[in-house]
Formats: sequence, structure tokens, C-alpha cells
Amino acid sequence: RALEGIRRYRNTAYARELKEPPVIARYGAPRLLDYSALAQANARPLPPLLLVPSLINRYTILDLSARRSFARHLAAQGIPTLLLDWGEPGERELGYDCGDYVTATLLPA
Repeated sequence: RALEGIRRYRNTAYARELKEPPVIARYGAPRLLDYSALAQANARPLPPLLLVPSLINRYTILDLSARRSFARHLAAQGIPTLLLDWGEPGERELGYDCGDYVTATLLPA
């Protein structure tokens, strides 16, 4: 039963319906998404807030749906919000350790 459940989970046709925010920078596979562009009418003169999900989660953990999105909620409150999408490791990231992710991705972001 467990294997059947896993098979069904993997074969589910899920299509994300949210409009993706603009990409304002790329660092190999990782990219920086600008949620503040989604709520410019309420924008406050604040420095941007950078949201960084754990390396094992996709960025969508902070942007689950239109009704359940931490990133969209912050942007709607007028907080300039950026979200780091780690992406899927490409050739550049294959040899990375945690320190490389900090120096090559987090510091530039």
C-alpha cells in the first residue's frame, strides 16, 4: 500500500496556478524572486526583506497558494519582499558544500 501511495503521489498531475513573481537575479541554478512587484500600491520605503527557505525545500514552501503565502502576505503589507529559490542543482552547484551556497548565493543576494 505504501508503494502504491508513493506511485500515486509521484504521478499526480499538479499544475501551479500562481503567477510567478519577476526574477531579478540568478546565481547559477538559484534565483531571486521579487514579490514586492506584486503589491507596489502598498509599498513602503523599507529595505527589502530576503526570505531564504532551507536548502531541502522549494521556494514554494513560503508561497503555497494565493490564500496561503507568507511571501505574498508580506508584500501585501507593503514590505518589499524577495524570496530565494534554490532551484535544482546544476553543474555549477554539484560540488558545493554549505559554505559555497553562502558565498556564491546568499552573500550576492
